[in-house]
Amino acid sequence: MLGATFVHGLDKAKLRDLADDLESLDDLHHIYMEALTSLDFSELCAEAKVKWVGGDPVFYDECGLAIFPVSEAGLAFMMSKSPELVLQQQADLAALQAFLDEHGTAHIYEVATF
Repeated sequence: MLGATFVHGLDKAKLRDLADDLESLDDLHHIYMEALTSLDFSELCAEAKVKWVGGDPVFYDECGLAIFPVSEAGLAFMMSKSPELVLQQQADLAALQAFLDEHGTAHIYEVATF
């Protein structure tokens, strides 16, 4: 996973299950970014003093996996950044916007690998 992955989830137990089996991601509503990474989102938000992480992680493992809620303010900020990004990043944001239009901005989590 190079790009960021976002999941819409109401059931934190199912989100925690991803820690044991990332294949279970297919059982959840999710979207994968081709160009934008977790670091891109967090750095752009930090520059504008907007929180990207919306709370405590559902799962965190120092070996390289974190699942955490994304702040609604961070999502709104990133949607406003589209014209400033390169074409492939704009395509990612357009896909994320479509995902948010379908699922809303509440209960959005990022599955981050590092």
